Order: sequence, then C-alpha cells, then structure tokens
Amino acid sequence: MAKHLAGLFAVGFSVLLIASSGAAHASPAGDAGQAAEKQAAKNERTWFRIADLFCSVGGEPINPQKDLAGSRKQFSDSGIREYDAAFKITPLQYRGGYDAVDAARSDIMGKGSKFAPPLGSTDADLLRQWRYGMCNSDEFRREWSNALKTEQERLGTKLKPGMDTDAAILDLYDEKMDRMLKVLKAEEKDDTDDL
Repeated sequence: MAKHLAGLFAVGFSVLLIASSGAAHASPAGDAGQAAEKQAAKNERTWFRIADLFCSVGGEPINPQKDLAGSRKQFSDSGIREYDAAFKITPLQYRGGYDAVDAARSDIMGKGSKFAPPLGSTDADLLRQWRYGMCNSDEFRREWSNALKTEQERLGTKLKPGMDTDAAILDLYDEKMDRMLKVLKAEEKDDTDDL
C-alpha cells in the first residue's frame, strides 16, 4: 500500500485532487456531474496502475547517488524526460513562465541537499533521483509533497483557459495519464527487450 501511495504522489494524484477541488465552483449539474464523478473514480484506478509501473520499470529503482550507471539502465533519458513532460500537465496556470514541479525539485533536490543527484548528473539523472525518492523514501515523499503544494500555491494564479469545468479538467488528466502510460509501457518493453 505504501508503494501505491508513493507512486500516486509521483504521478501527480495530488495535483488531480487540487485541480478537481479548485474546479468545484464550475461543477456541472445532474447527469454531467455524475459522469464526471465516474470518470474521476476511473482515473483514480488508473493512477494506481501508473504508480505500480513507475516504481517497477527496470526493477526496484536504483539510487543514482550509489549507482548512477545502474539507474541509467533502468529508465532511458528520453523516457524519463517524456514521463516528466506528461507529469507536468496541469490545469493550473503559473505566473512568470515558472513550473511548480521544477521549482519544488529545485527546493528539495538542489545543490547541497541530501536528495541531490551526484555531481556530474544530467537533467535525466535528476529525474531518476526524484523517481528513486518517490518510490523508496517516506521522508522524500513528505518533503516533495510539501514543496509541491507550496510552489503550486506560490506560482499558481488561476486555472488555464478552457479549464472551467470538471469535464475539461478530467479530459486533461485523461491525456496526462495516457501519455504517462505510453511512456511507461515503452520503457517496460525496453526492459523485456534486454532479456
């Protein structure tokens, strides 16, 4: 169960909760509202599936601080970057072109942090270090959750244009989940090709 919860934070479930609560004022009435609730329940099940895949692609995530080369074999540079791009899909509009996810990572994984990737790491290595923390460390997940919420509140200005209904937000999350699953399935396939 802890692995599920860790992965849910990793795939953005907390953002779904924020977005759906933020759009409550725009909730459709009647049948449309019930359809949105059913879709949200389905999305929750999909988040669990994504969390399992995210934390199992390539096996138990390897700590890049201890084995950078091994962690690179688990998740390709292009795959982890594509996953991150999908993870960042949000109905929230941030001020100044900043991204709350990048800001939160910088807050807790910056130079000198115990969660920082090893010296000489690439941006993809930073993402693999984030994956390791999300899948294996309660302390990291707590700090990540707090940092992300803080940055979303600090940088978030409003919902993006077109995100004024629950249905629009849930459609956006369907796109997000589809992209995440596509990346994870491709990475999973790459793992089996290596056997």
